[in-house]
Amino acid sequence: DNDQGIVKEYTETAASMESVRDVCRFHYSDRETGIGALKEGKCQAVIIFPNDFYKDINDGKNTPVTVMMTDNSALNTGLFRELIRDGVSYIETAEAGIYAAEET
Repeated sequence: DNDQGIVKEYTETAASMESVRDVCRFHYSDRETGIGALKEGKCQAVIIFPNDFYKDINDGKNTPVTVMMTDNSALNTGLFRELIRDGVSYIETAEAGIYAAEET
């Protein structure tokens, strides 16, 4: 639906950044396929966005994103973990701004 399209658009923007391209590639699938690929070792991380993620942020609902990773200690995985932490920080800051604007 449109909400998933917006989230995909934003993730594609992030995926096009050189710092992100250097450590990972994005593939889009449904939840079960992603988790299955992680368990089978076909990928090192799965990021699960809830169906109404974008709408929930706009409505002031704090909907978490689920990040699942393998225990692989490769350098790229470490860099990816750091990128994820940075991305989560940006999302939290954006959410705080939206909530503060709504309160005002």
